[in-house]
Amino acid sequence: MPRNKTYSALRYDCRSCRRSFSTQGGLKKHKNASHKEAQFAPPSPPVNSFPSGVEHQDGSRSFEDAEEHGGGLDGAPLAVEVTQYHPTMNAVPCDPNGNPVPIDTPPTPPNAPNDDWKPFSSRIAFKLGEFLYKEEQMLQRKINKLFELWTASLLEHGGTPPFTSQQHMYETIDAITVGDVPWKTFSVKYSGEVPDGTTPSWMLSEYEIHFRDPHLLAQQHLSNPGFKDGFDPIPRRDFDSKGGRVYNDFMSGSWSWKQADALAQDPKNLGAMIVPLIFGSDKTTVSVATGQNDYYPLYMSTGVITNAYRRAHCDSVVPIAFLATPKSGRKYDKDPVFQKFRWQLFHKSLAFIMESLKSGMTIKQLMRCPDGQYRHILYCLGPYIADYPEQALLTGIVSGWCPK
Repeated sequence: MPRNKTYSALRYDCRSCRRSFSTQGGLKKHKNASHKEAQFAPPSPPVNSFPSGVEHQDGSRSFEDAEEHGGGLDGAPLAVEVTQYHPTMNAVPCDPNGNPVPIDTPPTPPNAPNDDWKPFSSRIAFKLGEFLYKEEQMLQRKINKLFELWTASLLEHGGTPPFTSQQHMYETIDAITVGDVPWKTFSVKYSGEVPDGTTPSWMLSEYEIHFRDPHLLAQQHLSNPGFKDGFDPIPRRDFDSKGGRVYNDFMSGSWSWKQADALAQDPKNLGAMIVPLIFGSDKTTVSVATGQNDYYPLYMSTGVITNAYRRAHCDSVVPIAFLATPKSGRKYDKDPVFQKFRWQLFHKSLAFIMESLKSGMTIKQLMRCPDGQYRHILYCLGPYIADYPEQALLTGIVSGWCPK
C-alpha cells in the first residue's frame, strides 16, 4: 500500500507578481532575482559637470542644441557618462500627509492588511477562483462536479469547500471592487442645419463612444507596484563621453525637461512629479467572424515608465476608448459639412474623455507611486501617436500639408 506523502502548501505570496512559494527562502530568492529595489537619482550635478576631457564652454550652445549621438561605429547606443536631473521638478517623496521626507526614507507600508482577500473568504478561495476561472477556464459543469466531490470529502470532518457551486464562485468574482476601471458610454448626434429634401443618413445617426476614465487609469498605473522596476519619475538629460545628448526613455527627452521648466514657474509646483500622458489611436477594420466592422481604439500610457518596461509589461499601454467612425457611403466624403462634422466629433469626443484630467494639470495631487512612496503629481498631455490622416484630423490642417 503506498504511503501518504506530505504536501508542501504554497503559503508565501509575492506582493508584486502574486506568485506563491512553499518556503520563505524561496520567496526571498524570487524577490532578489525578479524584484530588486528601484534605485533613484542622487541630487543633480552642476550644469557643466562633464567628464574629464570633454570640452564645453558656457554660453556656446544650449543643452537642446547639444550634438545628438545615436550610436557608435557599430550602431550600438553610446554609454551615458553624465546624467543631469531636473533640479526643481524632482519628484520629492512625501509621507501620507504630503510632508516631504528624505529621499532614503523607506516607503510607508500599505494600509491594506496582507490577509485582506475580500470578497473572497480566504487566500485559498482567491487562489482557487483564479485557477479555475482565469488559468484553467474550466467548464461550469466540471466546476460543479469538483465542488460536489470536495464537499463529500469534507462531510466527515464537518468542513465545506471555499465555494458551494460554480454560481457561488462567479458571484464572488463579480463582487470584486478593485481592478480594471469600468467602461462607460456616451453618444453624439449631428445637431446642425438639415438640408431640404433627402437627409443624409450620417446626419440622422447616433454615434456611440465607449471609454474609460483616463484619470482613474493613470492613478491605477501610478499605484501599481508591478511598475516599480521600470519607474522613471524625474526629467533628465543624459550625455555621452563627448558631451552629446543621449536619448533613451521618454523622461530623457527635451520635451519633458521643457514641460518641467514651465510648471516650475509656479512656486507651488516645486518638488512635484510631472506625469506626461501619451496617447495614440489607429482606426482598423476587423472582418474575421465579425463582418466588416471598423474599430477606432484610443490608447494611453504614462511617460514615467521606461521604454524597455513599456514594451515588456502588458498593462503599460491600455485601451481607454473606442471612438466613433461616421460613414457617408463615400457620397459625402468630400462634403465640407460632413468633413467638419467628422472633425468636430473627433475633437469633442477627445475633450469629453479627457475632461477628468483637467484638475490634475493645475492642482497637485498626492499619489502613491509604484515604488511605494507618496509624491505630489501634476498631469500633462504628452505626445499623440497617430498616422498621417489622424495627424491632419488632430491639427485641423488641409490633407497633404505637414502638421508641423
